[in-house]
Amino acid sequence: MNALLANWRFDPLVVLPALVALAAYMVAVLRLRSLRRRPWPLGRTVWFVSGVVAALVALESPLDAAGDARFAPHMVQHLILTDVTAPLLLLGAPLLLVLGVAPTRIARRLITFLKSPLVGVLAFPVFTWSLFILALWLLHFSGFFEAALQNESVHVLEHAILLGTALLFWLPVIAIGPVPWSQGPLAFPLRMLYLLVAMPAQGMLGFTINSARHVLYAHYASAGLADQQSAGEIMWIGGTLAMFLAFMIVGYAWAEHEQRLGERLNARADAMSR
Repeated sequence: MNALLANWRFDPLVVLPALVALAAYMVAVLRLRSLRRRPWPLGRTVWFVSGVVAALVALESPLDAAGDARFAPHMVQHLILTDVTAPLLLLGAPLLLVLGVAPTRIARRLITFLKSPLVGVLAFPVFTWSLFILALWLLHFSGFFEAALQNESVHVLEHAILLGTALLFWLPVIAIGPVPWSQGPLAFPLRMLYLLVAMPAQGMLGFTINSARHVLYAHYASAGLADQQSAGEIMWIGGTLAMFLAFMIVGYAWAEHEQRLGERLNARADAMSR
């Protein structure tokens, strides 16, 4: 056990925010139970805790040390943050939980803020999609990536940017609570289109890295071109599969929604015909 823990990093810049997030979430769950006299859905708690654990695995496990030496495990870190951690955290519905435990006055102000033009722009699907894809490309094809490999503070900033833009990216897809641009009859098909066009955009990044004929980052020069090609494949295949899985889940949710709607309409028609 000691040997296993010795391979983990316990960076306060990562561990403390994770512990604070977990503690705040659990306190809010207990608070909601005392206020509403009903339990918060266990599944949402599991999703949120799983998201925090996924972030810790990406950033504090032996994977982080491996990512210092080779590009491929570093790319796995990025995929975990963007395509695992971010959607899991949103499935935990932290916004809905905050609204549930906040005093009425504060909850109303928060809802008013969520309906403001600023949030409308930040949550606009074209903006969230573009910001995420642009961040991925700029971080990997600029001097910022090399700087992050050399400087720990820049490295932390890089991961924060990836997680932050990924949370915005997944927000229109995992629309739990009063999220702008997520309602209406076109919600499900638009989410599917949103994910569909994200597949080639993220996959092309991996393909570009994989097909490069020279080492892109001096930090990984000793690992060789094969390591870089593996990293590209991880982004190309892994990212595309994650988007495709989300695409299928949204399609299934749409089918279920249409089935429930049809059943309600049939029941109403039957009641009116009697």
